[in-house]
Amino acid sequence: MDTSKFDYAVSARLKPEDFPITLWLNENYSKYLPVTSVFGFVEYTPLYGGREYLRPEISADDVKWLYDNGVGLRLPLQNTLTKFSHYNAEKSFLKKYHRSGNSVIISQDWLANKIREDFPLYKIEGSIIRQSLEHSAYDTIVPDFRLTLEDIKEIPKNKVRLFVNAFCAYTCKNRPCWKLFSALNLKQNIKWYCEHAPWIEYKFDLEAFKQAGYTKFKVLQSWQ
Repeated sequence: MDTSKFDYAVSARLKPEDFPITLWLNENYSKYLPVTSVFGFVEYTPLYGGREYLRPEISADDVKWLYDNGVGLRLPLQNTLTKFSHYNAEKSFLKKYHRSGNSVIISQDWLANKIREDFPLYKIEGSIIRQSLEHSAYDTIVPDFRLTLEDIKEIPKNKVRLFVNAFCAYTCKNRPCWKLFSALNLKQNIKWYCEHAPWIEYKFDLEAFKQAGYTKFKVLQSWQ
């Protein structure tokens, strides 16, 4: 099978800021090389979602290496609570990383449409947090990993990105942390709540996905 046709987006979630990204990719994602894009936090923006912003995971030097080596930067902007005022205030942030090959991961359709209008070089991906298979506003979407290939068969395969692995969100019933992380990234005072789903790695059948004709994948770093 021709490996060059596969698109792997990998997480920098656990990468220390001062650890060179080229070494990080080789140590943690060697079987997915060449990696197409890397997602993670750069400097702070209230548009972040999915998890709490604690520090940059991708440094300025890392960004330069990605650009020099043809690897895309993916910004996880899937905050579920941001409003137009937040978007307006963050246009300089979006402009800084606006270039061909880079992507934004979005959970609100209105934000996807605004970024498409104002920053057309970004590829726009619909986050799993949307919990929707509607794909008209997006270049790709990430369906819930609890759905089967039969459930998503009506979506063009080139518009689907599938998780290769997952952790607690796979078994968590309500996933309250997704909304709470959005509040934290907006610096709101909240009462934390977690359903404490098992923190173990679930691996999906990547070869079956490929045989079914899917080519775009999302990989989280293994904790094991």
